[in-house]
Amino acid sequence: MRPLVPALCLGIAVTLAACSASPKAPQSTPTPTPTPSVSASPSALPTQLPASPAIGCTIVTPDEVNAALRTTVGVPTVDHPSQAETDCTFTGPGQLVTVDVIVGETAASFAADKSQLTANQTWADVAGVGDQAYYVTLASQYGTTIVLYALKGSNAFVTSAQTDLRTLEMLMNQVLAHATSK
Repeated sequence: MRPLVPALCLGIAVTLAACSASPKAPQSTPTPTPTPSVSASPSALPTQLPASPAIGCTIVTPDEVNAALRTTVGVPTVDHPSQAETDCTFTGPGQLVTVDVIVGETAASFAADKSQLTANQTWADVAGVGDQAYYVTLASQYGTTIVLYALKGSNAFVTSAQTDLRTLEMLMNQVLAHATSK
């Protein structure tokens, strides 16, 4: 059983810290990282197939993120692609939004992941989002970051942003609707 929640909370905290760090003079010319193409319309996530490296980045478009959160973010980048997990980051002025997809999650592993939260991470269940959902609140240099976890079928979804819970729920419901549409 993988420790999803602590790993994602740590990953989001590290990403938030990295995005706020002061830039240093480059030691060498960096190798460009390919950015996934984002179609005008979101694609459906297969429920039983492994995730492609960019699948989380195509479930919701930057325009949809901007409309839901009343912000301005650009094309997402794939942060930690793997066969079962995709972490996508949308960035904009003073804003960091993540949309993560974990293919093959079960209700038992989702509950076990929630139980792995440490004493300084408090969570609360959220009704009306997916089959099960809960959120945690993290402090970051961007301000308060809400991290919303949802289980829908055999996939887990994680969204995070510097917004209120109700607004993030609207984004998550868009993600879930696109991911489960045929």
